[in-house]
Amino acid sequence: MSRQQNRGQHRRWRWVVLILAALWLAGCGRAGGARQLQGTLLVWHTWPATRGDALDAFFDSFMEINPAVTVVSEYVPLDDLLARFDDQAAAGLGPDLIIGVTPAMTRELAGKNLLTDLTPYEPDVSNLLVRAVDALRVNAEAEELSPLFGLPIAAHTQVLFFNKKRVEQAPQTLNEVLEVARSGQIIAFPSDFQHSFWGIRGFGGEIVIDGGVSTAGVVDGYVRNGAQVTIDGGLDEWLQWLQSAQKEPNIILSDDSEELYALFASGRATYYIGESIRLPQLRERLGEEAVGVAYLPDNVQPTLMEDSETAPPGQELYSINEPPGAFLDLEVAALSNISARKELALELLLFLTNPVHQRRLASRDLGYVPINQSVRFDHRLSASETTIVRQSGTAVIVSLQDIHLLERLSDISNAVYAQVLEGVLEPEEAAAQIQEALRIAAAEDGADPLAEVTATASAGSGGGGN
Repeated sequence: MSRQQNRGQHRRWRWVVLILAALWLAGCGRAGGARQLQGTLLVWHTWPATRGDALDAFFDSFMEINPAVTVVSEYVPLDDLLARFDDQAAAGLGPDLIIGVTPAMTRELAGKNLLTDLTPYEPDVSNLLVRAVDALRVNAEAEELSPLFGLPIAAHTQVLFFNKKRVEQAPQTLNEVLEVARSGQIIAFPSDFQHSFWGIRGFGGEIVIDGGVSTAGVVDGYVRNGAQVTIDGGLDEWLQWLQSAQKEPNIILSDDSEELYALFASGRATYYIGESIRLPQLRERLGEEAVGVAYLPDNVQPTLMEDSETAPPGQELYSINEPPGAFLDLEVAALSNISARKELALELLLFLTNPVHQRRLASRDLGYVPINQSVRFDHRLSASETTIVRQSGTAVIVSLQDIHLLERLSDISNAVYAQVLEGVLEPEEAAAQIQEALRIAAAEDGADPLAEVTATASAGSGGGGN
């Protein structure tokens, strides 16, 4: 080999060594940066008992990795959080991070300028459920990213619980629900709009929100005022089914979710349709092995097989309109606008939404659906949790800008539902009344309180907090 070739080879090796050294130093810098996280965070959360214990375990993991960080965790009941946050913020106090608030409360807190817009911080949300993140934006339809006042940390939906000490499986269809009731088994069944919406979906219906205009003076925000909300299909069929179910003495219809829960938790009811996050409580009451979790019953409609070209005459086929889908209720984590440690609080929030902790959350059988879409499930996940996750696939998420429309829809529908179940209205007439009431309400729609402070909240949050 010539001297010139030797020099060229040495030069190449020197560049390789320099590049490797640079990469190693960059890695050390990142690791050092992670170790340099420091400070004390006050976290308020609304997760009681077993769920709160899971959060504390995750906080312990974060402090293990970051020994210069202290996380002080405090349970605050959801019903108390808004007033307490409001009072403390007025004195410049309060949490750095809140966990477990609803989108509706997120909207209220943002409306009071108490939450930080995360958009300037550009958090990596690429692995999170897109429709869940977009639901927390003021306007997910805007060309540019609009304010994001929190991130979803978990979700839950409705499922069918059953007592495994009494029965081996749950009814899979609405027809079977009627059959098991006639066999003597008691079913605790929700009758209000929000908790029985899955039945409308099963009959092929959906909520349609059409139109809406932005409120004057809103910067980077959009609130859907003047929108027309309708239920497209399925409503009168579902009301007819509820009316027939009411005639069964063993189907206990109620718009009181606590009453229905108590019926099942006390052992009186064999079946119960309720929120998946009731699972830990029910197991405490009835026993670890006593509580089964099943999918919401399908709407299966009998059709004469003679309508089919391949069917022998006189027999029946069964066809499913749509898989039933309840609402997917988001658990939101948000940064306080008064926090002096916003970036540290965001680090903790992103830590909780990473795939490792999202999987751990799911594997604890708390009834939660993970939000991180890179989580993969295998045989180690319980049958209950697998059912909950799969049921969530048909669930509907209501966006931040449309929560007030859902509340209106629920209020109007509940009043009419009650009249149907009292025998005052027939289902077809009731469905028409609901649609007309929604049309009138849209025409009289007023300003939304969040719209007036969106610009202030965005400007006040900034991207430079520490």
